[in-house]
Amino acid sequence: GEEAQPGPGPGLPPFDGMAATLRKLFRDSTEQIVDPPKLSCPSVCRVHEVERRFPVGTGGSFRIVTISVEGNCTLEALLDLRKQVISSRGAPAYTLSRVVPHTHFGPPARLDALVRQLADGDVQPIPGSTDGGELILFNSRTLLLRPRGTPVRAPEPDPDLEVLLYAAFLNETLVRFSQRISDLVPQGAELMTRLDSGALRRDFLRFQTCYFQMEISRSPRERVLAERLIESLRVHEHYTEVQSELDRLAQLEDRLEEERRNRVDAVMQFVLYLVAIAGVLQTFVAFYALSSEDLWSWTLWRPAAGIALAAIGVYALIERHRRKR
Repeated sequence: GEEAQPGPGPGLPPFDGMAATLRKLFRDSTEQIVDPPKLSCPSVCRVHEVERRFPVGTGGSFRIVTISVEGNCTLEALLDLRKQVISSRGAPAYTLSRVVPHTHFGPPARLDALVRQLADGDVQPIPGSTDGGELILFNSRTLLLRPRGTPVRAPEPDPDLEVLLYAAFLNETLVRFSQRISDLVPQGAELMTRLDSGALRRDFLRFQTCYFQMEISRSPRERVLAERLIESLRVHEHYTEVQSELDRLAQLEDRLEEERRNRVDAVMQFVLYLVAIAGVLQTFVAFYALSSEDLWSWTLWRPAAGIALAAIGVYALIERHRRKR
């Protein structure tokens, strides 16, 4: 049967076909419109910019610039507008380009040259890219889909873009976790006596259980895109690496805590020894100053015996606790 779509409310609106597993991420994220840069663009083009903030402790925030064009726009005009956006906002970390070439576009070499510019000069050969297939490029990778052969306006929110953003969210969150782990461990020969990774591990557990989902969409098209994106970004490999780093961090934390307890025990024992020696000396001096009648008084020996037994009992408890650890 059909899954119920998330209803209106705080957070981000669901995209068409979104899996229920992404509901929590979309509820916990926010987005606000940003004024786009001043550009010289044709009337058939539209530039839209937003800032998306993901949940605290995950991937931070993304600036998303979307360039939309009508069907009669030339690829040359799109490339010129893209250059203006990059000049104003800087080179993007992730890109998604969706093009439907006209069946009479011209020689394949011309399309390949323009597509190579769209992919920043790094794109694999695309067989059959002029026969009406839909060409999708993300960063320097390509995917040719069929049979869509005419420009179709993407729904809002755009499922293709949402899939890319989710893959980027996973990748950037894992990068942040790896960086936070490295920040906890000092460089070089700097002395490290204590480590507290509780907040980091809580954030990663929340990311694991709430936001790291492989079921992204019920749409076959989006599943293909998600699989290709996640594979190209090596998300699963990064996830395994971060888990291994956290395991090693936990082992280091346990070892440092054990060393700290041992140091505390050593200090406590040293203090007890000093107290015992001081007590013996004070007792010897006190006994030396007493008369022979007071020396054998039960009133003197009763509290002295109680203090001695108490000291022996405390020391025995400390030793027992130390050996159990």
